[in-house]
Amino acid sequence: MFASLNLGIGLIIAGLVFVILVWGVLSLIPRVQATAQPKAVPAPAAQADESDAILVIQQGGRVDYVNARARDWFGLREKDSADLERLLRRVRPPDDFLDVCAAPGTRRLSVNGKAVEATSYSVPGAYPQMLISLRGMESLPELSAGSRDMTSSLLRLVADYSEAIVSSLDLEAVVRSILEQAGRLVPADLLELKAWDEEARAFATYRFEELNGSGRKLVRTTQSQFGDLAGPLIDGHKSLLLGDVPYDSGNNGRAATPALASYLGVRLAASGELVGLLEAGQTTGALFSQQDLDLMELVAGQTGVALRNAMLFEQERRRTVELSGLANLAQAVTAIQEPQELFTRLVESIAPLFDVNIIGFLLYDETKGTIEGQVPFRGLPDHIVQIYRAPILSGGPAENFLRDHPRILTLNAAEDPFWNILGLKDVAVAASLRDSALTPLISAGKMLGYLQLSHHRGGAREFSETELRLMRIVGDQAAAIIENAVLVRQSRERADRSEALQRLSGVSASSNSLDEVLGYALKELKALFQADSAAAFLLSDSRGELGLHRPSIVSDVQDAASYFMALAVDDPDYQETVTCSQHPIQIGRASCRERV
Repeated sequence: MFASLNLGIGLIIAGLVFVILVWGVLSLIPRVQATAQPKAVPAPAAQADESDAILVIQQGGRVDYVNARARDWFGLREKDSADLERLLRRVRPPDDFLDVCAAPGTRRLSVNGKAVEATSYSVPGAYPQMLISLRGMESLPELSAGSRDMTSSLLRLVADYSEAIVSSLDLEAVVRSILEQAGRLVPADLLELKAWDEEARAFATYRFEELNGSGRKLVRTTQSQFGDLAGPLIDGHKSLLLGDVPYDSGNNGRAATPALASYLGVRLAASGELVGLLEAGQTTGALFSQQDLDLMELVAGQTGVALRNAMLFEQERRRTVELSGLANLAQAVTAIQEPQELFTRLVESIAPLFDVNIIGFLLYDETKGTIEGQVPFRGLPDHIVQIYRAPILSGGPAENFLRDHPRILTLNAAEDPFWNILGLKDVAVAASLRDSALTPLISAGKMLGYLQLSHHRGGAREFSETELRLMRIVGDQAAAIIENAVLVRQSRERADRSEALQRLSGVSASSNSLDEVLGYALKELKALFQADSAAAFLLSDSRGELGLHRPSIVSDVQDAASYFMALAVDDPDYQETVTCSQHPIQIGRASCRERV
């Protein structure tokens, strides 16, 4: 009985447990289904509508997506590739645009002159991205407040521009700042600054040149990439805004003009005087707007003042350097007592005055009939200077050329006909000389030689009027100093020669042996002529030959006696000797004379 009761109770409990399990499973099914369904990704707080411009930028700056409205606002054509650099050129301020590309936030910007509000959102995932929504200010309910923010942003940009261009008085630094800041104000494919050079009476053109992906450098040139488009700016008194500029090949003496979608030119004046021009060009995309022109005119006044101050500072700095260099040049007179130091002092004094790599002197010795370089020659190795000489034959074309005292200017010395006349072409080829100037050294109407300047540091270019004027001043002062040095040297040589002759007369009248007399005499002659070797050849009647007197030889060359052989009087070559002809012989290069 109890066994059957226990069995019934167990069955009841088992049934209850089964019912509870079934109920539990049935109640979990809706929850599992709900969990299995994907959740919708919540939209950004400010959902972008179809009127917004949308950009998606990957980490690192790669532009992954640009919708049609964004392409329209940024001036991108259908086949134009979208990259961050191209977009930045259309946005002001560009730094604010980079901020919203790097982190979520909101900024008020100007895209091609259109006021927009940019809002960015971080898109999580394996490759983090930034979604940027650009909405026109006219579609925002808080337009008035936005306009105040936009004005504040532009004023901050203008303030940064003003601060940058007046932060230095160095001309190159100011020009660089103007070009960099102007590129932030207007989206320009081409940008150029022209500064008026009063001494050259022409505009000096500055622009940036790309360095094959390794940055850019500021270059100065006389050729403008805008051709003659700036003509109305120079002649008139207004800024210039042009659209659809056609290509001009530059016939009839005009400079070539590239095809431009838009051109903007602004006069830069200070105290009513034109000091420069700022030009911008757009080759593709949106045209320059009136707002761009107004913004450039807004900063034109302070740009002109900053440019004028930098040019005045550069002129004063240049005059200070010139006066200092000329003063040092005048002090070189004190080195006349030490001629070997004279040219060192001259070159060191002249070097700061000219922006060239090669500076030195070529002296014309009328007595020896040569023109030769003087050590030191800055920028040329000594082994080149040693061969830097050429013969000037009496009555030849080189001597006639030197009588006219010409100044020689060339962009390629190796191919210049005047260098060839002087016999310096081979040296020019060996030294790879390009742009060079030879300024004559003339004192009291006498030609002393040349001051040579070669190789501008910024690349080959013609010498300016300022450089030529300074060359004349330096050449006149250096000529007077060199002439005095030459006179002092000649006076010393005459004194040394007189003393040497007195000593030779004394030893020749002494009772010393022939070997002693010749040995002492040749030592004196070697020192007097600054020669490497000296030797006497004696004619022997008994042997009938002309031979070297070995006891008397004085030489800095080892085994010099082994190079000389006795010459019989019946030898045909004997007729060419000084002993037979009784006439002196002077040879420039003895190795070139077969009979020596």
